Amino acid sequence: MKYFQLNILILFVFIGFIACKNADEIQGERKALPLKSFQVDIHQPAGSLEMDSSFYIGRPWDLAIVGDAQCECIVLGGSHEDRSEVMPIGLFNFQLAEKQVRKLVSIRIDGNGPTLKLDHFMHFAVRYAPVKKMIEHYYTGLFGIGKIQNMKWSNEIEALKYFEACIENKK
Repeated sequence: MKYFQLNILILFVFIGFIACKNADEIQGERKALPLKSFQVDIHQPAGSLEMDSSFYIGRPWDLAIVGDAQCECIVLGGSHEDRSEVMPIGLFNFQLAEKQVRKLVSIRIDGNGPTLKLDHFMHFAVRYAPVKKMIEHYYTGLFGIGKIQNMKWSNEIEALKYFEACIENKK
């Protein structure tokens, strides 16, 4: 019986080492993900009020329009420029009156790299969770409680796909 318990313990330790090795390989692949950046024109700067709305709180982020498809892009990271280089970091989706609304979330890139030190969406979701919640609460307040449904977030890979579709005008 003693040898059986020892063999089981050795088996679990071996499985643990294999799992850790695979996790390191996955982390290595995740860190090696090439993130693209794009130039966008800032349509509405931070602090401006929503057009055609009686909502009285200014948006705390810049809003850019991507491509000819008029895809909206939330630009995080301060600047007062009309044109910025951005890197997609996430995609915010919600349903408004039977219509699916998508907001691309991106971070501004300056000469030294990203203005917010983020590698991927999980860093944003964990390190900047209050910003994520602020985006959700802003749009809930803008359209009204109960008017928007099915709020969900997607990672930088889905954001990049949506960004490229907007540029190609496939929306």
